[in-house]
Amino acid sequence: MTITLDAVTAEMLKAIMKKEGKYDGKQYLTEKIKQMYVTL
Repeated sequence: MTITLDAVTAEMLKAIMKKEGKYDGKQYLTEKIKQMYVTL
């Protein structure tokens, strides 16, 4: 089984969303993704 960066990112986002209690909103996802790529 190959783990891609996208899969890892998706899992991280799920964990972050679960932790923060935010399961909804594409805007939220978009902002999180932007923040992640800016910090890389």
